[in-house]
Amino acid sequence: QARKDSFITDVRPLLQPSTFGGARAINNLVNLIDDFGSEEVEPALRMEILTKICDNAANHYFRAW
Repeated sequence: QARKDSFITDVRPLLQPSTFGGARAINNLVNLIDDFGSEEVEPALRMEILTKICDNAANHYFRAW
């Protein structure tokens, strides 16, 4: 549970609207998810991550993805 809580604490700042800036932001988010284990991420948090990306990321973020 502590590992999960730490992951959630670490991922939240990466989901702020100002953080969707391009390749570095993508690398930070992907590396964090990969280190935690993508299959370990709870479905509700997956939806939150995707929703934040869809709602806040600009075109350059998607091009870099």
